[in-house]
Amino acid sequence: MLRVKHFQQGRRRVATEIGAYIDIDCVNADTPHPCSMNVTGPAAIGSFGSTAVLFGAGSFTGQLIADDRGTVRLDGAIQRLGSSDGQPNVVDSLGEIIVSPLSGAQSLLRSTAATHFGRVLLTGNSSLGGSIQCSGAADAFLDPTVIRLPGSSVTGCDHGGVR
Repeated sequence: MLRVKHFQQGRRRVATEIGAYIDIDCVNADTPHPCSMNVTGPAAIGSFGSTAVLFGAGSFTGQLIADDRGTVRLDGAIQRLGSSDGQPNVVDSLGEIIVSPLSGAQSLLRSTAATHFGRVLLTGNSSLGGSIQCSGAADAFLDPTVIRLPGSSVTGCDHGGVR
């Protein structure tokens, strides 16, 4: 059984079961409101093999956490600086964050700390707007078309952010 907590204020959804899949879809949903999400804590958590996807979600604030074989995907979603500015995104224990554009909609990832075999992958014309710091056999791969905004960096990763 999949348990989903849904808070209308801020449109936060959290998957809490192993192998669960949750997405925030602002491309296929018919709504008169602009799509954005403001979260004071984690915006998306993928853990225990689950996947959290921000699909065509526009801009959002909040931290991304991918842990214990979990995945967080940004497909046409832009991570803005917000109330969790001091907290980098976290990729740990075989988790992964995958960032890609969606039908011309840009995706942007802020600062991320990757540890314990975690992986960060940026593809297409997505953007990196912060630092990716790897340790404990974690790695980062950036497609050659990825836009590195001023001040962004990739350190401690075996592949140096190059794919």
